[in-house]
Amino acid sequence: MLVSDLNSDHGIFALEKLDHSAILAYTDVGFDEKDMEAYSNYFVTKDHWLPRMDQLGHNTFHSSVDVYDQKAHLASEMYNDWGKALGIEYASGAYLSGNV
Repeated sequence: MLVSDLNSDHGIFALEKLDHSAILAYTDVGFDEKDMEAYSNYFVTKDHWLPRMDQLGHNTFHSSVDVYDQKAHLASEMYNDWGKALGIEYASGAYLSGNV
């Protein structure tokens, strides 16, 4: 639903432990296995959104432009060598904790 509401070709929903030790639920739209392998095997190490999300407060959704400078994102290796071809320019997310 979120992908169609945003008129996007790609979307990911991931539920994982706060310490990133386990993914509890995952689904995606528009990605093929090659895209996700490229991310998991290399581009996750270049992902500037995830470390910054770890620093922000929990239980609040954050836009990628609030998490990381958009100009820096558009100049990044992650965007230019992975996200750009997939049309991934923005993201949003939250770390939910406690009894939510």
